[in-house]
Amino acid sequence: MSHSPLVTIVMSTYNGEKFIRAQLDSLIAQEYVNWCLLIRDDGSSDGTAEILGEYQSRDARISIVRDMHGNLGPARSFIVLLQQVSSPIFMCCDQDDIWLPHKVRNAVSCFDSCGDSPKLFFTDLVVVDADLNVLADSFMKFQKFDPHRASSLKGLLMQNVVVGCTMAGNRALLNLIQLSPQNDSVDMLMHDWWLALLASAFGTIEYSPVASILYRQHGGNSLGASGSSLARYLTMLRNSKPWERASLYICKVALQCSAFGQAYGCSLNRTDVAAIHRVSALGSARSCIPLVRALIAGLSMNGWLRNVALILSVIVHPTSRNRAFSPRIVDATKEV
Repeated sequence: MSHSPLVTIVMSTYNGEKFIRAQLDSLIAQEYVNWCLLIRDDGSSDGTAEILGEYQSRDARISIVRDMHGNLGPARSFIVLLQQVSSPIFMCCDQDDIWLPHKVRNAVSCFDSCGDSPKLFFTDLVVVDADLNVLADSFMKFQKFDPHRASSLKGLLMQNVVVGCTMAGNRALLNLIQLSPQNDSVDMLMHDWWLALLASAFGTIEYSPVASILYRQHGGNSLGASGSSLARYLTMLRNSKPWERASLYICKVALQCSAFGQAYGCSLNRTDVAAIHRVSALGSARSCIPLVRALIAGLSMNGWLRNVALILSVIVHPTSRNRAFSPRIVDATKEV
């Protein structure tokens, strides 16, 4: 690989006029300059499109992708963008964060020795509020995440620890994507989770504790950093909605596992196929026993509080999960 390979940064935007200028300015200020930015607006109704046009006219490295897909949501919109990447390295970018000046440079350096093997690189984040006041120096500690769980497929099936806006990947990883924006990706929870599953199953994942972005938390975030504490889960006891959402989360995770197994099961080892089968089956389980067995087998979320909450959600709201689940289970007994 060249010492200064082209890096394609992909960004999906939606009603991001409030913060997107600061994000784009942080990209332009990167120490590593051999990058291009592909932006797809996902149907904004504010001034986002005008701001993007302004920056495109100012910097030749910035391109706006126009298509007829309409509003796809963040995961599918990013898939559309990733399918257009032709460079050796890609990175994903949210519209409302701040990239620290070393971000691209540090990411590129980790791909020098990976050869043709799929590789994903991700980092920690500094959590900040809307005005960039620091809320937590480490996103991983704030969320009580163990980033080293990403080293195995088993550690990622129930919960993703790879934050997409810190992620970089190589061409070999991108070539594994088998998703079209309007069909297969319906059961993909997020693009970064799917890419993490691919890298853990067929390549390697490298984590750096050196934060690469200021991760802005505000009311408009699609997914955010809410923390993990006993007080938060005790608060959930007074409201049925969080338990219903947790129960539906199991369903969605099961569907994603099933879709991943359908797409890649023939290339996975028997241990990984068995793990996918076990998680896929949770969506239609009639009791909490299969979930408990999965947790004991190491197919769990980060931290005991989250896992206890999952078990309670199955007990409190089993019908919401079973009503939503339509399984496509992988046969873990077949030869692979």
